[in-house]
Amino acid sequence: MTHVVLYVPSLSAGGAERVALNLAEALPSADLRATLLVNQLTGPLAASVPPSVRVVSLDATRTLAALPGLARFLRRERPDVTIAFLSFNNLIAILANFLALRPTRVVASQHIALSQEASRSSSLKDRLVPALYRLALPSADHVVTVSQGVADDLASVLPRRAGVSVIHNPIVSPRLQQEAMAPLDHPWFAGDGVPLILAVGRMVPQKNFPLLIDAFAHLRRTRRARLAILGEGPLRQDLGARIAALGLKDDATLLMPDPNPWRYMARAAAVVLSSDFEGFGNVLVEAMATGVPVVSTDCPYGPAEILEGGRWGPLIKSPTPERLAEAICHVLDHPVPAEKLRARAMDFSSAKVAQSYRALIRRLCDSPGPALPALEGAGANRPG
Repeated sequence: MTHVVLYVPSLSAGGAERVALNLAEALPSADLRATLLVNQLTGPLAASVPPSVRVVSLDATRTLAALPGLARFLRRERPDVTIAFLSFNNLIAILANFLALRPTRVVASQHIALSQEASRSSSLKDRLVPALYRLALPSADHVVTVSQGVADDLASVLPRRAGVSVIHNPIVSPRLQQEAMAPLDHPWFAGDGVPLILAVGRMVPQKNFPLLIDAFAHLRRTRRARLAILGEGPLRQDLGARIAALGLKDDATLLMPDPNPWRYMARAAAVVLSSDFEGFGNVLVEAMATGVPVVSTDCPYGPAEILEGGRWGPLIKSPTPERLAEAICHVLDHPVPAEKLRARAMDFSSAKVAQSYRALIRRLCDSPGPALPALEGAGANRPG
């Protein structure tokens, strides 16, 4: 039986962690088993792991500290394929495989535009990733990117792009569809006729929530509406101050993150993504899966692929508060029918995306040695 390991830092509520969890549930078949491997078994998603998914923790507080344990795990278990998620897990997985004398084929998955992350981050660690990738990624057996734009961006940073597959994120799972119907005790989501505009994400510069707040202030000059931003992060206090300064405290609020954001989406009038850059844009697919209209900035790179150039929701080029407000008003007045949005979202279902990963795994396992051209240039634990 083919053994596939999905390696993530933790079970925090991030997009890559949700993707790994969805894949761990959807990937197994009659001849394939999967293990979800984490540096540390922490985070709100730990309680959402289905009983069928095997979880192993390396009990490491940092990714670099996980290196010895990961090498020992690979030597002991000798999985056929190891799929790593996020930049530093990619790097550590490649290095650990060398230390373990290459018992597995390593697939590095890239979830964000490398050039955008490196150029915009204030972290020296993030800015070093392109240089580290040039050294390490040639030793990966394959690379998966979550959008064509991320693949093209990777090619601009690294010498060659041989051995790269574009496989979109597995977003729509039976769990999402079930939990979207869960009860929600918040007066703004009770359906009192006032349109509720929702955004979901970490409160960091990348998400550009100030743009959304300014757009909402512009929209409120002409119509009644409410705004809720669901998330947490270092900019929370600044965003709260901006809401207060614009006189929006009665109509805009910052909500704490929830392991089940889909019940909020299902009750919103529109979901807005205002990011400066994204690798994919999971929140757009999640909202569409609940039948809710979406609006997005046309940021690099995923939203344009998800929305097919604006077919499923407005894409705002060179966004300003006025343009974003106009687009939100448009979807409030002329929403895409819910059944069409749900049908489009199923193109990113866990079951469908798992088929693409199974095909890649077969190709890797059927090939002797490095199965596809590569780029050139702990103990078992269960969540309680």
